[in-house]
Amino acid sequence: MEKIKKPDHQHQGDEPFQFLMKYQWYPSSLLSYFLLFALGITVGVIASFHISSYLSSFDQIPSTFPSLAPETNRSVLRIDHDAGRLNSSRAASTGGCNCATGVASNQELDMNYYSLSSVPLKNNDTRNSTAGGHDSDYNRSFDSYEFMGGGASGIEKEELIGIEDWVEPRSAMHNMTDDELLWRASLVPKVGGYPYKRVPKVAFLFLTRGPLPLAPLWERFFKGHEGKFSIYVHTHPSYNETVAEESVFHGRRIPSKECGWGSISLLEAERRLLANALLDFSNERFVLLSEACIPLFPFATIYDYLINSRHSFVNVVDEPGPCGRGRYSNLMRTAIKPQEWRKGSQWFEMDRKLALEVVSDQKFFPVFKKYCRHSCYPDEHYIPTLVNVKFGRWSANRSVTWVDWSKGGAHPARFYRWDVTMDVLRKMRDGSRCMYNGNETSVCNLFARKMLPNSLVRLLNFGPKVLGF
Repeated sequence: MEKIKKPDHQHQGDEPFQFLMKYQWYPSSLLSYFLLFALGITVGVIASFHISSYLSSFDQIPSTFPSLAPETNRSVLRIDHDAGRLNSSRAASTGGCNCATGVASNQELDMNYYSLSSVPLKNNDTRNSTAGGHDSDYNRSFDSYEFMGGGASGIEKEELIGIEDWVEPRSAMHNMTDDELLWRASLVPKVGGYPYKRVPKVAFLFLTRGPLPLAPLWERFFKGHEGKFSIYVHTHPSYNETVAEESVFHGRRIPSKECGWGSISLLEAERRLLANALLDFSNERFVLLSEACIPLFPFATIYDYLINSRHSFVNVVDEPGPCGRGRYSNLMRTAIKPQEWRKGSQWFEMDRKLALEVVSDQKFFPVFKKYCRHSCYPDEHYIPTLVNVKFGRWSANRSVTWVDWSKGGAHPARFYRWDVTMDVLRKMRDGSRCMYNGNETSVCNLFARKMLPNSLVRLLNFGPKVLGF
């Protein structure tokens, strides 16, 4: 007899209980599962900690840096040593910076990938830093590495700063203010000697209104003596004519300001020229010239004369009349006594030691700027008075620039084309007697003024016969 099959739905209500009954749950099994789970979490935490420590062990790299990635689409992360901050080449203007630690925020860095490439250490620097150091040690570590990252600005690479960037600026132009320039120029190394092959140079400081009409004569004078001279030109800021690339004057204009005859602005221009020239640590002598000046001897003669001189050449005269002490103001008495007041030629020549004192002076210059006005001419009194009070033994007490005051007046005689003869040039060169390093000599004037532009042709013609170049 066929058995009747019971419907499956009669057992559906028992299925949950049957499922649970298939497994036996014991307290010991639950404990095992819990310990296994805890062990997994512990291993994960320890592994994460070691990976994080390994990635951050590269000389105290800030924790805000994203993880390292392949070197793709790299762009430069610039290191600002002076300010102690990081700047990427495409950093957002709103990016923040933790000034206390010098660590840049992710918004400021604004990069996709970072890579770390080792480069040679400079100046025996070390990569060691104290634990947790994000201050001086943090900044010092960047001297040993170059950071690069990827970004939308394209591929670029920035070279590390070398010794040549500190000792000889590549351009005469910069964006420093006068206060910043004077501060930078006044820096003096305390370590003796030079860590590079230094050839002392003569800095020629041209204070002009605009062009240099006698430039062809100067070009001939400088030719063949590269590496022994530097040129700096201060013009009216509105002057914008270009100079041929092959000229020694190309690219030698400095950031300038308007200045007027007999005013403090003229003295500020002189200090500006000195400060720019002091940025080049190889400049040893500094001579102030105008567009109307000419050299009276070949370059080698003038170079040896100045480099080997034991003195600077600043004219210092105690003139009791109205054009001397008569220009003194009693308002200066707190800094300068009447008997210390001196007068001299504006056209100085000085060594590096004295030039540093002129640009770093904060006692006499503010007094001149405030009280030397009207009939007082700062360019004729400031440097002579400063030298007389503090550095008298450093100066030969004469100028090396010849001028003709025989006709009287407020300005020296000017030389037109027909005034320039071979006899006149010989008189400028050899018509004086003076002391040089303790010995008497007839080589006293190395330069002459005031030559007008139309005298150039004769100067070029007579130069090889009289001037020696």
